[in-house]
Amino acid sequence: MSATAPPHRGSGRVDAFVDAAFAFCMTLLVVAGGALPQTIDDLMAALLRIPAFGVAFALLALFWWSHHQFRQLHDRDDGPGLLLSLIIVFVVMIYVYPLRLLGESTAHYLSGRLLPGSELVHSVDDMRVLYVVYGAGFVVLAGLYVLLFRHATRNAQTDEARRDGIDATVCWSISASIGCLSIALALLLPRSNPWSTAFPGMVYMLIPALIGLYFARKARTPLVSAAAE
Repeated sequence: MSATAPPHRGSGRVDAFVDAAFAFCMTLLVVAGGALPQTIDDLMAALLRIPAFGVAFALLALFWWSHHQFRQLHDRDDGPGLLLSLIIVFVVMIYVYPLRLLGESTAHYLSGRLLPGSELVHSVDDMRVLYVVYGAGFVVLAGLYVLLFRHATRNAQTDEARRDGIDATVCWSISASIGCLSIALALLLPRSNPWSTAFPGMVYMLIPALIGLYFARKARTPLVSAAAE
């Protein structure tokens, strides 16, 4: 991505606020895990939550980094960019709770119930509700980033910035679509299906695969065009 001029003073204040909000959400991931360990057993229980925390941390970091990428493409402080940034902060501060719950529940079942998380979900219906709530937050955030990068694309100053904006818009559109698919599976799969608590989560693995296919096809297209010429 090409370098851009330093952000305006107003956009710098917005960026500082967004950074602080994401840092606060990272803190909530830790604080929501429980009180400070008082014994060795408490310490070991807290350490067992690290895998789930790592996944949640990585996803929040992805959302934060995407906002940074938006600012690289659009360094001006305008109404749509400010409004979308504030809405993203609002949604993320709510989204952090189902993100932690789903992360711990998934780590609990994938580890053969060795990692903590059993106290969060007690039935198939609980897991389905958690998938729907998490998916709704994910879809809303992905949709907000689609709008954010479309705004950056419309106001791009260079062809390179416009291409980068289009790429980011496509990636977040793919993410939003997969989130919708996850919600649909959580709602529609019959309870008798043994995979009903697994498929809604597994479909998120399609996101990197589809994004990889998009960029592979994009890289191949100029070569095909050049060969035809």
